[in-house]
Order: sequence, then C-alpha cells, then structure tokens
Amino acid sequence: MVSFFCTLSSFFFLCIHVSSAADTISANFTLSGDQTLLSSNGTFKMGFFKPGNSTNFYIGMWYQELSIQTIVWVANRDKPVSDKNTSVLRISDGNLVLLDGNSLVWSTGLNSSSALDAVLQDDGNLVLRDESGSPLWQSFDHLGDTWLPGAKIRYDKRTKKSQRLTSWTSTEDPSPGLFSLELDESTAYKILWNGSKEYWSSGPWNNQSNIFDSVPEMRLNYIYNFSFFSNETESYFTYSLYNHANVSRFAMDVSGQIKQFTWLNNNNQWNLFWSQPRQQCQVYAYCGSFGICNDKSQPFCQCPQGFRPVSQKDWDLKDYSAGCVRSTELQCSRGEINEFLPLTNVKLPDHNSEEIGSTNCRSACLGDCSCMAYAHEETSNRCLMWSKDVLNLQQLEEDNSEGSTFYLRLSASDMPSGSSSAFIMVLFLLFVLFSLFFLCTHVSSADTISADFTLSGDQTILSSGGTFKMGFFQPGNSTNLYIGMWYQELSIQTIVWVANRDKPVSDKKTSVLKISNGNLVLLDGNNQTPVWSTGLNSSSAHEAVLLDDGNLVLRDESGSPLWQSFDHLGDTWLPGAKIRYDKRTKKSQRLTSWTSIEDPAPGLFSVELDESTAYKILWNGSKEYWSSGRWNPQSKIFDSVPEMRLNYIFNYSFFSNATESYFTYSIYNKANISRLVMDVSGQIRQSTWLNNNNQWNLFWSQPRQQCQVYAYCGSFGICNDKSQPFCQCPRGFRPVSQKDWDMKDYSSGCVGKTELQCSRGVVNQFLPLTNVKLPDNLEVWGITSFSICGSTCLGNCSCLAYAHYESSNRCLMWTKDVFNLQQFEEDYSEGNTLYLRLSASDMPSSSSSGKSNKAMIFGAVLGSLGAIALVLLAVIIMLRYSRRKRMRGEKSDGTL
Repeated sequence: MVSFFCTLSSFFFLCIHVSSAADTISANFTLSGDQTLLSSNGTFKMGFFKPGNSTNFYIGMWYQELSIQTIVWVANRDKPVSDKNTSVLRISDGNLVLLDGNSLVWSTGLNSSSALDAVLQDDGNLVLRDESGSPLWQSFDHLGDTWLPGAKIRYDKRTKKSQRLTSWTSTEDPSPGLFSLELDESTAYKILWNGSKEYWSSGPWNNQSNIFDSVPEMRLNYIYNFSFFSNETESYFTYSLYNHANVSRFAMDVSGQIKQFTWLNNNNQWNLFWSQPRQQCQVYAYCGSFGICNDKSQPFCQCPQGFRPVSQKDWDLKDYSAGCVRSTELQCSRGEINEFLPLTNVKLPDHNSEEIGSTNCRSACLGDCSCMAYAHEETSNRCLMWSKDVLNLQQLEEDNSEGSTFYLRLSASDMPSGSSSAFIMVLFLLFVLFSLFFLCTHVSSADTISADFTLSGDQTILSSGGTFKMGFFQPGNSTNLYIGMWYQELSIQTIVWVANRDKPVSDKKTSVLKISNGNLVLLDGNNQTPVWSTGLNSSSAHEAVLLDDGNLVLRDESGSPLWQSFDHLGDTWLPGAKIRYDKRTKKSQRLTSWTSIEDPAPGLFSVELDESTAYKILWNGSKEYWSSGRWNPQSKIFDSVPEMRLNYIFNYSFFSNATESYFTYSIYNKANISRLVMDVSGQIRQSTWLNNNNQWNLFWSQPRQQCQVYAYCGSFGICNDKSQPFCQCPRGFRPVSQKDWDMKDYSSGCVGKTELQCSRGVVNQFLPLTNVKLPDNLEVWGITSFSICGSTCLGNCSCLAYAHYESSNRCLMWTKDVFNLQQFEEDYSEGNTLYLRLSASDMPSSSSSGKSNKAMIFGAVLGSLGAIALVLLAVIIMLRYSRRKRMRGEKSDGTL
C-alpha cells in the first residue's frame, strides 16, 4: 500500500512539473504558478515573473542561462495579475489566453482560429500554430520594448502605420511608456515622445553603405548583419549576429534612448554597445514639467529650488516624466506676493511661450496669474512668457555661450535668501583672464622633444596623427605632478604611460623634460635635480618622438631607436606593445598596477609571461593567484581566456624562439580604441572606448570574481563579491588608512580599534564571523574540542584568531596577518566560522558571539581548574610519598 502511494505521488509530481522540459502550450499543457516553458535548446524561458520590487505578476519571456533576469517580451504589459497560482495561460477558443481566475486578462485576439498549440522558439519568438504547423500569430509581430535578432520593425505603406517598439513606464512597470521607436515612410527610424513628438531620427537608409546615415555604429558590420527591405506594400529593417554564440538585443529604454547591449559572459553583465540620442538631455521632456536636465549630473534630472518631484517613488525608479511641482502652491489671485527665481545659462523650454513684444517683461508676467515663467531676449528686446507646462528645460555648461536666463515664478516664501549675481560676474571675469593667459602660454603642436624644444609647465607634445598627447598631469585630486601620456581626443583623460611613476614633482613650471647627455631626463626645481632618466650609459640621442601608437622613442641622428617606452611598460598594454620573457636571463617584462587611482607608483599587482608560455598575475611580485593557461597554437588563444575567441575584433599573436617569447595584439579596425590594463583592483582588464557614450566599456576581466584577487582587502579585511565596496572591516576594526580605502586601495587592510593588551590582564573575547572562507597562513594546533581550542587561543597572546572543524576536531589558529578572508552568501554550505580576537570593549553588546565566548570562557576556566587540580594532586602524591618514606626510615632506625 505504501509503495502504491509513493508511485502515485511520484506520478503526480511529474505531471505538474512537465514545464521544465516543455517548449509548447497545448490542450494537454497549460502554464500556471511556477511552471515555465523552455525553448528547445534552452535559450529562452517563459512564465510568470515580478519586475523588481513590484507585487504584480506578468507573463514574460527571458534569457534562461544569464545570471541577470532580462525580460525581452511581456504578454499582459498593462494588465498584471495578483496571484500566479490562480492564473493560467492556455489555448482556448482558437487563441492563447491569460485568465485570472475566470476573468480574461490577455489574448492573442484572433477572430477565427484553429489554433492547436503555442511554441517558444530558440530565437525568442512565441508562435501560435494550427494543426499543420502553420503560424497564425507570433510575438515578433507584437513587440514590447526589446528587439531581438531576426525580428522586424515594419512600415505598412498601404495603411501608413508602423509597428512600434515601446519603452516600459518604469523599471518596475512594463506597461507602455512615453517613448517609442518606429519606421516612417522616408525609410528612417524615429523616436517619439507620447506617440507624436519626434525628437531623434536615424536618417534615411543608405543603399551604398548599408547603414542609416545618423547611425555610424552600424559600420561595425563584422559583428552584426543589418538588412533593409522595401517594396510597394511595406518596408522593414532587421538584423542578425554573425556569431550565434553572442547574445545581443536592442531595447527602447525607459531613459528614452534606443540602446544596443551585448552580454559579457566573463563579467556576467550587459555591456552597452551604443545608444541614441547620444546625450540624455536630447530626449524630449525626459525630466517632465519644470524638471531641469543636466547631462553632467547624476541623476540627470533635478527640480529647481522651491520645487519637488510630483512622485518621489517614480523618480526613485528613474521615471522622471511626471516632473516637478512647486513646494508652495501659487496664490497670486489672493494677493500673495510672488517672486521670480532666475535660472542662468539654460536652454529655454519648448513651446507654450507667448511673445508679447517690447515691454516690461517682469511686470507683465507678475500681473498675469497664468504666467508661470518669462525670459527676455536683449538683442531683439522680445519678451517670452510661459503659461502651461515647462518642458525641456536644460542646464548648459558654464562655457556654453548660447544659454539664456529663465525666470521661474515662485511663492516669495520659497525664494533663496540672497543673490549670487555679483559673485557669478567675478567668476566670469576671472575665467576670461585665465583663458587669455592659458592661450598665451600653451604650446601643443610638436611631437618631438629635441635640443630646440623642451617640455615644461603646460606645454605638451602631440603625436602626428593627433592620437596621443604627453605632458605634465595630476592624477585625480593629488597635488603631485607627473610626466605622462594620454589619449588626446577622448573626453575622459586616460593615462597610458608615466615616466616618473614613483618620483613626482611639485611644480611643473620649474620642472623640465629635455635631452641631456645622450638621455631624455626630467629635472625638478630651480636646482634642476634629476628625477627620471632613460638611463642609457653611452648614447648619441638626438631627439624623442611620440608616435601614434603611444610609443615614445629616443632616436639618434640617423633615426635609429635607442630606447622606447614600449620596453618599459607601466599599467597599460597598448596594441603593438609586447610583454616578453627572456629565456637567457629567466626574467620577464611586467605590467604593474598603480598603487591607487591617484598614485601611479608601482602597486602590488603585476602580470608577466613565464617560461611555460602562460601569463600569470602576481601579488607583491611573488604570490601567483591567476594564470592564463598555456598558449594553444591550434586555437591561437590562452586556454583560460576564452574571450580571445572573439578574433573578429582583436588579432592576437604569440612568438617564441630559443632566446625569447612574447605576446602582442592589434585591432582589425584602427578606428577602434582599446587597451589592456593591470588595474588597481588586481584584475587584468580589456576595455574599449564607445564614442557615442563617451565612456570606456569593459570587454573582459580576469580573475572573473574580485575576491579571487589575492589579499585584495589586506590583513583582516573581509571581501564580498556581492557588496559595494567589495571590502569591509570586521566589527571592532577600522581601515588602517581611510584615505587609501577612499582611493580603492584596500591593501593596507584593517586594524583593531582597541589595541590588544592581553599580557596586561585586559579581558579579550572572540567575534564569530560566520559562513566565511578561512584565511591563508593557518597553523594546525592539534586535535581537540571546540572549547579547548578557544581557551588555548585565549591563553596565547600571539593568537589572533581560531577556527574549529567539528567533523575532524582540528583546531586551527592564526598568529600572523589574516589574509583572504571572504564572506560567502547565506545559502553557501561550505563556509566556516572564524573566531576573531577582540578587546572586550569592542565586542557587540548582544550578539551570537555570546554563546561561543561563554563556552570558550567556561572551557578556559574548566581547563585552568583542571590544571590546578592536577598540580595539587601531584603535590599531594609527592607529600604522601615523602611522608611514607620518612616513616619507613624512622622504623628502621628503631630496630637497630
């Protein structure tokens, strides 16, 4: 009987869990609760989901194998359900329908249909089919916010209507938002606000270059295969991927930008490939009414003084469309005094302005209760007034001469107390004077340092093609100055080489880089003290030239190279440079990280090539914690770097002979900018520059997890891959150098807030750190119980921490630095508990440590009492023994 019920329950379990394998909804299979569909090769999954912290449920589709759930299609976008267990997706009356209880929520909407099933395909298309397998309806004809490879966005020339890609309302609400993308009759894609206002266009399709005129990113056609089709009835655009192993998608984002993303497996994240419009503030009404957009701030939207977000909840979800509202409602009709807040150097809002001619603009607006704001054009003496919503108010940069002053009506109680006009004027005059001085003193056209040209102050040299610039720079907020090299045309100054890495100068005006005694040398101060030199013993150096590949070359009169920066790398490995291993000297050229983001001195992390033809990353020049694996001559990659298979972007080369081996790389498309960096994070990173987003895009990094970097958080620092920042100090500890930690240099680690004084009788206790990876440098004390392990550590002033394995009764102790302490996730079963020694004054007042400390103290007391008892017993035995011996002696004496 028991076996019968077991068989019956197993059969029932299998029946309700068919979803994990099925790709089809049919009369025999519906979707409800936690059931899902899975496409045949496991690419896409479909089922109920909740976006973010929302309590609503939707039927959606997402990538199955990605670590981040990324929704690509939603059925019931604007009609969520509240209970997935009472809702069902099924075939009914020739349609695919979603029912909430008995209520119809969503349907494929076919009037007359003989639908048999709905199948989830491997391209992300959900297809409703009849008995013959012919499609009746497909999700690719009803797109949401995501455009997958193979899908088409059409324009019907007969109905004059276009299929649209429409943004979500917010990151937690998939209902159709304000922004949409469609194809128009001119064969151009355009982005619309609120279904009507166009604010970006791709330009028409160019048949010669096979791109849209305003989307130059499409020239990267070694990744994407773009196709445009047009006939008498329709036109459409589609794309595919040359490498089907890649994962890519277009999304009409809640930001109002069309974005293309590519998934990076090694970093487990989406990488933004490009976006349009390029500037966030080019998105129409992005910040809503009265919101001020600023491309240089984060977040992009702010409310003016005296205003607040209409919905703070929406703003927290990056939905700014509701805009701002006055903190105090205007009551001008009741005689309340109003004032005007001047917003300087702004782009005036769109539309809704009324030109009233030459007049006293302020008085005219103040006298009209419907007037929300005004502006006055001095050149034409025109007065503009706004009486409706104020949309597209944009803050311009200080050096933008096209800005205007916009006067916004406020209740007098919300006005700032004072004015800063005079101060702004003083700043402007100082800026003009500084600009004139800068223009008079700045020289940057030469690419060569010679006897006739030295480098000092703000002077620079520029490579002949304008790619690289070299001169003095200050990293971040540091006051130190260095001679360095950076990309000339990028908006973010990115240093690729530093001459005087560990010897900064304090004054660039009295320091000079020049040719002297056959070397390129950097001299500091009025005394011209040598700071850095190319270090050639005997040289006939004539000049130093900065090449377009980022190589600084010292040459003789014939032009032959005597020294080059590519042989003396810093933290950056540019295309064309080589990292060598000398088989004769057994030494390798190294790429070495900066100490911190503001200190280019050689840091703790370096990458080098070893004799086994593998690259390895070292900590402190000796401890290896990552290897690329050996070079594979067949696949032409390093075994542990699968990213190198993307050889349509990079051309990798490995060379080896009897005396040396080296690795180098180049870029097929010379217009692309890419670099490899030994980062302060202890990871080797390859980044590519995205022109349209003005930012570096991480292509891959190794090791993949930050906490795999040896001693990344220093001694006593706890590393956690799921937190930001990755490093934390345990309770009762603080960073050795908060300044270094602020610079993302955690190598100095943590130190106890109260110094341990156990030798002076001060009470110490132990803080339990649960579910952690135990640190390196452990010492096995022996096999004993938990309480004895703790009491032994407590009795040893040099013992800083202990751990106990219950299964083997092993007692582990740490008497030196505690490195590589890592916090695991709660559901990770292989973590241990480390007991960290603390002064009693630093212990949490009530914590789980109480039990362990009590047990340890009890053990210590018990152990001490036991030791005392043993000593007393030994003394008693010795006394009794000596007494008996004496008594025997006395008896002997009595018989003589």
